[in-house]
Amino acid sequence: MTGSKRTETATGISISVIVPVRNGERTIDGCLGSILDQSIRDFEVVVVDNASDDATRTLVEKYSKKDPRIRYVFESRLGRGNARSCGIECSRGSILAWTDSDCVVPHDWLEKLTTPIIEGREVIVQGGEDPITDGYWSIQAQIAGERHRDCQMKSPPYIDHIDTKNLGIRKDILLKVGGFDKRLKALEDYELKIRLKIAGKKIFYLKDLRVKHHHREGLKELFRSRFEQGYWATVIFYIHKDFFRSEKGEDSTIKSMYIFDILMFPVHLMLFLVRRGPREFLFEALTGYIWRWGNLIGRFTWRKTLEGSND
Repeated sequence: MTGSKRTETATGISISVIVPVRNGERTIDGCLGSILDQSIRDFEVVVVDNASDDATRTLVEKYSKKDPRIRYVFESRLGRGNARSCGIECSRGSILAWTDSDCVVPHDWLEKLTTPIIEGREVIVQGGEDPITDGYWSIQAQIAGERHRDCQMKSPPYIDHIDTKNLGIRKDILLKVGGFDKRLKALEDYELKIRLKIAGKKIFYLKDLRVKHHHREGLKELFRSRFEQGYWATVIFYIHKDFFRSEKGEDSTIKSMYIFDILMFPVHLMLFLVRRGPREFLFEALTGYIWRWGNLIGRFTWRKTLEGSND
């Protein structure tokens, strides 16, 4: 990927890598080290610190003193929507590449992620992920994530899915649909996908371009994450209720909102046990019920949540 097209556009199109982080002292070093070790050099890195109270700032500033491509930005308003929006506002590039502070990217990540956009073939490029550790919860989270992504491959090589651990997008496209919703504390990338879908944008999937990701290892962390996702899925459902009720609004993430799915979930689990075995069944049952618990709480509080986020 070093031909004339890349050489011609490298100075004309700038790239911003945006890394939101909150209390990432354990993983940010590996993340930034891998980003700086890229096969291309013409890019900036915007690290958005979402009100960390650990050593995150010290570690990032250590890198920024050595490499002027790295910029540290502090965002005091908690929430992923706020952090990502801040990253967009502070970025200088016309192409935005996203990864998370608990990810390690491969040497050719940025080149492969941005080439289809630079060459004008695509406007959004999505990659995959692999787990860094091999603990039970980490492996099962990876397996569940792969199942979810596979069911979103409705018209290969395009996917009905966005994950900001490994995403490239033209900045003007992102701004045109309104960027990230600042009200959302989780699933902000999923909500963005809905608006991109409404706008008729396709998401090109590079299945073999994979980042290494630190999945949540502890049971408590995993449950909190699944509960939050279930809760915010409900909030997003009510934000886009008309879309989900339209013909284009079929979405596996939202199906747990419907009474039929709730009633049939025990049946699904029994069939799942037969097909996938007890190890995957345990993860599916626990996280599935936690997700639906978040859904249930969201049904009663979503309006207050949105009103409070506008204050």
